[in-house]
Amino acid sequence: VGKVHKGVEKWLVDGVEMEQATREGRLALALGDYLPDRQAVLDGDVLVEHEFTYQPEGLPAPFYGLIDLLNPDGADDHKTTSDFKYCKESYQLAADPQAVVYGSYALSVGRHDEHGNVLFRHNYVRTKGAVQPHRSSVVLSPTTLQKNLTQVVQDCQTIAEQSLLPFTEVPYN
Repeated sequence: VGKVHKGVEKWLVDGVEMEQATREGRLALALGDYLPDRQAVLDGDVLVEHEFTYQPEGLPAPFYGLIDLLNPDGADDHKTTSDFKYCKESYQLAADPQAVVYGSYALSVGRHDEHGNVLFRHNYVRTKGAVQPHRSSVVLSPTTLQKNLTQVVQDCQTIAEQSLLPFTEVPYN
């Protein structure tokens, strides 16, 4: 995945053409219809490989990561998959910890629509058989984000508490 991300980043930020001759280049090129216009990146409207730190109230340690695309109305994450059957559907994304954290962060920095809704998307490219893209997306309301972020924070608190236990006392999940 790293080389695919790097190819997309080089194209969007530096204008370096993705190479059809390499496997990674073909995978990155397949995402082309899902990528923003380079001018939006150059203008700062879309941030590429955006590094962030985010610590909602109650979280034992901050989240740190790189968001593939931080858009004016949300966030995109690029994924590779051997089969589209592994792609998450909209209802799954709504509660997905990555979508919830990225979406909550996007909301906190003003990357949402006029109603505060955040668009989160997974841009997939299939790696086996014919190289082909697929997109799954969900619109996350501020209420949904808050509810699901509370659950993510509670899960992290539980993990932090159980990390102090002897491994024989950690409950099965």
